[in-house]
Amino acid sequence: MEEVRAALERGAQAHGFEADLWTLERVGVVVERVTEVSLSRASVWRLQTGRLGWSLQRPERRAVERDESEIARPHEWPRIKRGREHTCLDRVPRRIRRVAPPADPSRLRASGLHPALKGPNRSC
Repeated sequence: MEEVRAALERGAQAHGFEADLWTLERVGVVVERVTEVSLSRASVWRLQTGRLGWSLQRPERRAVERDESEIARPHEWPRIKRGREHTCLDRVPRRIRRVAPPADPSRLRASGLHPALKGPNRSC
């Protein structure tokens, strides 16, 4: 058991694996190399948790595109919220009333309502 523990403590990369992460399959391969005994995944799990005292730990997932310098940069939201920049959505009324369109389409255009949108005809 001490030979297996010492082999596993050297890390997965020391045994030729690409990443330094232990999986049940990798631990099983190392145990087989050291002891010449093949174990099932369930037996490897019992060996890790019971005899070696290891616990399940999952690596933190991060996006490959993650840019730490961009994340550390101050955000634009406070400036935008103060009102220095406006979008079309800023001009939308908070409460929208349903208005029945007039029967005459010419009156509809004269009132500033677009016939297809049934709301204010905005430029944006």
